[in-house]
Amino acid sequence: MANQIVSDREGNLIFDPASCGVQCQTAREVLEAAVRLGKDLASANLGSLQLREAELDHAHLCQADLRVANLAGAHLEGADLQKADLRMAILYEANLAGADLRGANLRCAILERANLTGARLDGADITGTDREEELKSRGLGTGYIFVRKRRGA
Repeated sequence: MANQIVSDREGNLIFDPASCGVQCQTAREVLEAAVRLGKDLASANLGSLQLREAELDHAHLCQADLRVANLAGAHLEGADLQKADLRMAILYEANLAGADLRGANLRCAILERANLTGARLDGADITGTDREEELKSRGLGTGYIFVRKRRGA
């Protein structure tokens, strides 16, 4: 996250903390400030960021690129993560209670000990996650959960 700003995949500015008089040293601080200020972070380019234990409850992150992001222990309760790209993201012990993950790509994400109580996973791709079998069997009462058919299976 160069210059501690948030941009989308095309490089368009979404949030600059300095323009709001906020001083931030890390990507985590920038995102927490954006959420506190109610900024819409839809389509934000946040891949590979270290966001461990970030306070992102009720964040608007639909269609955000969070591939390989470290969100271990992050607080994402009630967050809008519809169609977010969370492939290979680390969500170990993350609080995703009530989060909207409809259509999200969670392929190979680490979900161990993540709180998914009340999370919406309709149409989410959970292929290769460490909780794939559990989530498939439970369905979390959300309709269908997408799991890709493995080749040779």
